[in-house]
Amino acid sequence: MASKDDFYIGYLPHVPQPIAKLIRFSVGIMIIGVIIFALVLATNQWNLQANDFEFGKTTELTGVLQATPVPNLIIDNGQDIHGNPLYQSVLLIGLGKFGADSLVQHFENQIKTPLNQTQVTLKGTLIYSDGKTLLELTDEENAFVSSSSLDSAISLPPIQKIGKTELKGEMVDSKCYFGVMNPGHGKPHLSCAVRCVSGGIPPVFWTKKADGSTDYYLVLGKNGEAVQQEVLPYIAEPACITGEIMMYLDWKIIYTDTDNIKPMGCSGL
Repeated sequence: MASKDDFYIGYLPHVPQPIAKLIRFSVGIMIIGVIIFALVLATNQWNLQANDFEFGKTTELTGVLQATPVPNLIIDNGQDIHGNPLYQSVLLIGLGKFGADSLVQHFENQIKTPLNQTQVTLKGTLIYSDGKTLLELTDEENAFVSSSSLDSAISLPPIQKIGKTELKGEMVDSKCYFGVMNPGHGKPHLSCAVRCVSGGIPPVFWTKKADGSTDYYLVLGKNGEAVQQEVLPYIAEPACITGEIMMYLDWKIIYTDTDNIKPMGCSGL
């Protein structure tokens, strides 16, 4: 039975011991609960990628301009230990939420020489992450610096056919995912990604491999055509995609159509 001392009024100088013990116990439980909640919340957060977007910094790159399979600049990185040429494909992106197709066409009209016989210098803003590099042609038509004819047409390694594969992952826009936004995937990025892909920025399907590392596939139609509006319903959602996989220099490409993209569930996965 409680004693009369167990009743406490706020203006009294001292809290009765039973009430003081209860308050200390309750506060202790609350503090422990807050710590546990914070730890659980922190461990379930997305880990941000080590992305870079060199905003405000202009870089000049020299290479061979290509319009297909997507607009890109091929950089000669010398030779490997066996003496084979090493090439890097830098994806070209327009300013804002636009692709570089029209700009590459404009540059091609300026050169008036087959692209694989011409070396060009372009300037723009570098975007890079996880071994992939993109160049935003920030000054648009003024991004073209110079060109010079090659002694002979560049001979690239043929696109290697890997085979038909089913992948599980997420459709993203390449510009934001690789550096302009972080994170550049998931529902928080949905509206931005839709506008980027609608504007011609190449969509990329990213997957996680069994060892936890990531892999990336440029997404094209089954005949190599650009797909933009067709993939919008599948952006920022877990999805499965089936298609023919090809290797283009340091990029993988999946050739598919919308019938082979499913918003959920993969056979065998």
